[in-house]
Amino acid sequence: MRCESSWKEAGLKVDATRIESEGRNARVGLQQAGAEVRAKPPSRHSQNVQYSPKTTIPSLPVELRRSSAVMIERDRPYCQIVDGHRLPGSFSEEVYRSGLRYRPEPGDVVLDTFPKCGTHWVLGILKAAYEVCRGVTPGSAFLEKLGLEAIEKCAKPRIVFTHLPFQLAPFSDAAKYIYVIRNPKDCCVSFYHHTKNIPEYNFQDGTFDEYFEIFLDGRTDFGSYYESLRSWYARRNELNVLFLTYEGIHADVRGSVLEITRFVDSTIAADLAQDEHKMKTVLENSSVGSMKKQFEVQFVRKGVVGDWRNYFSPEHSPGPSIEQLPSCSASGIRTQQRNDHSYQQAPAHFPTG
Repeated sequence: MRCESSWKEAGLKVDATRIESEGRNARVGLQQAGAEVRAKPPSRHSQNVQYSPKTTIPSLPVELRRSSAVMIERDRPYCQIVDGHRLPGSFSEEVYRSGLRYRPEPGDVVLDTFPKCGTHWVLGILKAAYEVCRGVTPGSAFLEKLGLEAIEKCAKPRIVFTHLPFQLAPFSDAAKYIYVIRNPKDCCVSFYHHTKNIPEYNFQDGTFDEYFEIFLDGRTDFGSYYESLRSWYARRNELNVLFLTYEGIHADVRGSVLEITRFVDSTIAADLAQDEHKMKTVLENSSVGSMKKQFEVQFVRKGVVGDWRNYFSPEHSPGPSIEQLPSCSASGIRTQQRNDHSYQQAPAHFPTG
């Protein structure tokens, strides 16, 4: 199995015989008292957007709110649900839908992760490798945010990055797919800070305890971590899919650069393996410092593995270790008890993604 070494580095093991579902239901319903709520906040583009319960929408007329049998509410942190999929509230539903019409072409690389699982790190590695070894900067576009028009305008080689579960992702034998998983505890902590730091979420005063429950329930942007993992794990052995762990990359960044480039373009990998100066340049250009210059601060944070220890309290026990989280037994993915002490402070060149 291509990803076996990465699983071991991450302290993960595979139990493919465990297929039963367990835990919380990550698909949160949209009904309250039998009534489905549809509303349009000022920043949205149409009324075909659905909201789940938490915070009252202040933009509705007072008389409408008073006369409603059910208080009109929306998520906190704020997101929207378009065609059953959760998206940031600032995204255009029309643009998102156009992105779903993207049809990959030969040479395309599709980078798929759940948010905060290494998106910008792997994107930085790919771009640096092409720039150093080929003298070109690949075009890139965020499918859900920028849509089909932006993807079609990208220079080639082209990298399309997305947070879609497999069943929504445009999949084609013509393209190559990289999926990266991260320890859900660290993912939860990183996503918590991301959400607090962006005002549009209306979560500046949110607590980690509150966000922990949101994460477990799959009420974050882009849906459930666990469902995303399940959907792509089932495809991990496809010839055009490279399945990686954040912790595996962290444990051997040089080896991971070679693995990633060998999968995408074996001639680039050979070039890096033979030229130490080029390899060092790629490592430097994909470092946390370089990433912070290229991307906004909320997308590249501390550069550590194991930061969850600073947030998870006994009240959060027994989880979430990966086998205790919803849907993970169905994925056949489990942690080993000894994995906790393998997470240490990351070197400076490891962004959190």
